[in-house]
Amino acid sequence: TSTKTLSYTEFMSKVKNAEIKEVVIENDTVTAVPVNDEIKQNIDGKETVTASLRYKVFVPSNDTTLYPTLEANNVDVEIANSENIERVKRVVEKYNRVMEQQGKEVKMNFDEEINRVVIKIFDKETSKLVYEFPYKEIRHLIAMLQKFNDTMFNEIA
Repeated sequence: TSTKTLSYTEFMSKVKNAEIKEVVIENDTVTAVPVNDEIKQNIDGKETVTASLRYKVFVPSNDTTLYPTLEANNVDVEIANSENIERVKRVVEKYNRVMEQQGKEVKMNFDEEINRVVIKIFDKETSKLVYEFPYKEIRHLIAMLQKFNDTMFNEIA
């Protein structure tokens, strides 16, 4: 694996350009997997995969845009420890307060069962749910797969 350090601005640009497929967040560091994560070299006239590419990014502790931007761009997010889960909750709470002050009906919650931020947009006039990401059915599927994985792992161990 080859690791390249990116500035936060470079990283967010890659997210918005759909160049990142998944991230692992641990403390103030993001390890990102690009969509095209194979490093290829021409060896003896043949193109050969020689390594996989990862990006390392430091995230400022006062950042409030990382999680909404990742979710809006369909980047899979894994949160590596409980300290980060608490950090995500604080960011989501702050983001919700800002959106309420602007009169928008956007709600963000942290689903602890699947360790993901859930974004819901409501029609301001009717208060009906217009959009939800990830969809309820997808969240249910993720939870079931995680439980299945845990069960299989326990049976093997």
